[in-house]
Amino acid sequence: MWFLQAYLVDSLEQARDSLSGNTGDKNIDAIYIDDKAKQVHIIQGKFRQSESKKEKRNDVLYFADLCNLPWKRKSEIDSFYAKLDPLVGSKLNGGIKRIKNNRYELQLYFVTTGKCSATIKDEAKEKVRNSNGVSDIHIIDYERVLLIFKNYLDDITPHVPTLKLRIVPDGAIANEGVIRRFDPEKKIESWIFTVRGNDV
Repeated sequence: MWFLQAYLVDSLEQARDSLSGNTGDKNIDAIYIDDKAKQVHIIQGKFRQSESKKEKRNDVLYFADLCNLPWKRKSEIDSFYAKLDPLVGSKLNGGIKRIKNNRYELQLYFVTTGKCSATIKDEAKEKVRNSNGVSDIHIIDYERVLLIFKNYLDDITPHVPTLKLRIVPDGAIANEGVIRRFDPEKKIESWIFTVRGNDV
């Protein structure tokens, strides 16, 4: 619930409503559907007593495989729903319908207070990259969790979400494409480019 409030949603009530947290949730700890951004967020959380605890490859890849669930055959989806907690099943079904019928993006979050190796992260990202729909996976381990917690204490919540804007190569104002600037002292990177107003 803390991660949801610190990273994704605007209120404690939204965070609470997104939780599953029951037995039979098949490692889906929360589902948050953002109709404004047209995104379905699925979260799995792992609370480890030590940051040196390493996440298992199979656990991460099993979660990453959810990117293919909306596009599987009905028999495979029915098999996944078998013995699934009804609350989780209902939320997941609503998310899948939006992904298939309304072209919502699927955003997966594997959040752990342990560690995840770069090899496992790359493998999970590659699996999600090759899915049929528009989806992404965010593997957030110990160091990143600490940074989110620091921002949370500084009241920088929720995290600014990722949105995709189409860069317009031509328009009423002539431009030379994307202008990039980087401040080496503050490590801040910025761009200037043209987009359509209705996309914004």
